[in-house]
Amino acid sequence: MNLKPTVCLKHQHGVTAQWWNPETNYMILAIFVPLAGGKYALAQVAGPWSGVKQPSDDPNTWEPYIIDGYDTERIYCLTIADIILTCLNGTVGGIKALKSFFQGPVIGFD
Repeated sequence: MNLKPTVCLKHQHGVTAQWWNPETNYMILAIFVPLAGGKYALAQVAGPWSGVKQPSDDPNTWEPYIIDGYDTERIYCLTIADIILTCLNGTVGGIKALKSFFQGPVIGFD
């Protein structure tokens, strides 16, 4: 596994953390949405394992599906996303911890 932290970006709709695998050129995203009181929730972690089962042409029958073979990357990014969420919701020093922990640029928190 060769994931490089690309960016952790605060924007008008929440926070997005992103990783890139230069060997396979795929991206992984963790999306955090704002809640009341300045807290955040982890809304989604998506990567090459994210798929959709399509039993028919009717979109009402489609279901989310986790593609096999990406367990290591999926578990790693879910773990890091949980740590980011803890930093985002920290009452003292959370953003400072995020900036020292996330190895890519951390933008929009100043």
